[in-house]
Amino acid sequence: MRRKEALKKANITHVVSALRLPLDKDLFVNYKHHIVELDDVEDENIIEHFAGSNAFIQEGLDGGGGVLVHWWVKYFSWLSLRTRRPTNPF
Repeated sequence: MRRKEALKKANITHVVSALRLPLDKDLFVNYKHHIVELDDVEDENIIEHFAGSNAFIQEGLDGGGGVLVHWWVKYFSWLSLRTRRPTNPF
């Protein structure tokens, strides 16, 4: 988020943060921001977040922008949020 020129060049307009950590809100002032509060643990239920994150990602794509999805990994992660235009969202 600190490489503003690279994000601008990539046409990033929307950001999905999938983590449960304090975030510096000033980093996101020029972007639409969606937070998915998750822990990097085996039994985390990420499915419950798919509809909201998919809709947010779709909004960014439909508006002609790019979407950056990032997360924090403590050890390893199986986290996967759809980042392409879905043909069948479920």
